[in-house]
Amino acid sequence: MRFIFTLILLYLLYRFIRAIFYPYTKRNIDTMRSNERPEEDEMVMDPYCETYVPIRNSYSAKINGESLYFCSTECLEKYKQEKAQISK
Repeated sequence: MRFIFTLILLYLLYRFIRAIFYPYTKRNIDTMRSNERPEEDEMVMDPYCETYVPIRNSYSAKINGESLYFCSTECLEKYKQEKAQISK
């Protein structure tokens, strides 16, 4: 019984010391200013191979006035070729 009491006491002491030296500063993302927010990464669908890629890693092109995002330059070129063949 004394051993369990000692363990609990040591754990509480550990938590107290940790709270003093490393204060808990979790912040809600809704209350953060826009320049403090972690970069949000929207997922976009590649219209050629229909895979989803993060927008910051995608290759973008404006085709017929529409912004499209591709997973690779190969998919972008194949999409352009496919659209050129359809429009002939």
